[in-house]
Amino acid sequence: MARATGSINYLEHRTPLKDESGKYQIHPMFVKQDVVDREKMEKRVRDHCAMNVSSFISALETLEDETLYALAEGNEVRVGDMFIV
Repeated sequence: MARATGSINYLEHRTPLKDESGKYQIHPMFVKQDVVDREKMEKRVRDHCAMNVSSFISALETLEDETLYALAEGNEVRVGDMFIV
C-alpha cells in the first residue's frame, strides 16, 4: 500500500476482517525511522529541557511503578494524550 509523504511516515494497513458494512477498514501503521532508547531520551532531556536527568529517570521509574500497580488492580492507565495501557 502507499506510504504517506510528509513528516510522519506510515503505511496504510487493511484489517483482515470486514466490518458490519462488509468493507475492510484501513488503519495507519507507523514506520519507524529510528529507535529512541533510554540513553537517547536522557541526552534529549539534558540538551533541551529544564528537567535534570536524575529527575527524568525518577519520573520514568515512578510512571512505570504506578502503571504496574494500576494494571495489577485491573485498571486502565491513561498517560495524558500519549497512550493508554
